[in-house]
Amino acid sequence: MLRRTLLGAVGALALLATAVPAQAQEYDIALISKGFQHQFWQAVKAGADKAAAEFNAKVTFEGPDTEAQVDRQMDMLSAALARKPSAIGFAALDSQAAIPLLQQAKDAGI
Repeated sequence: MLRRTLLGAVGALALLATAVPAQAQEYDIALISKGFQHQFWQAVKAGADKAAAEFNAKVTFEGPDTEAQVDRQMDMLSAALARKPSAIGFAALDSQAAIPLLQQAKDAGI
């Protein structure tokens, strides 16, 4: 599921880039991971940064210090929503806790 979510975020970034002319506005993509400790997340960040440069997008990548910090991750998701990004990539530590915020994102068309 995590891989599918991340691939979806990268795919969305690619679609946004090909759907608009080069002079179009820059897209804002918020990526919220489960953390930074694992090499996987470091590779995801590197890939997101590379794609952002290639497709004229602003990508923010953040995650809690540990995978036990569900509340911190929810705070990050809430802050990202307040920014009204073009898209959000999210790897939930607790999918049930994230439902209300993800519903807000859906309702906002994010």
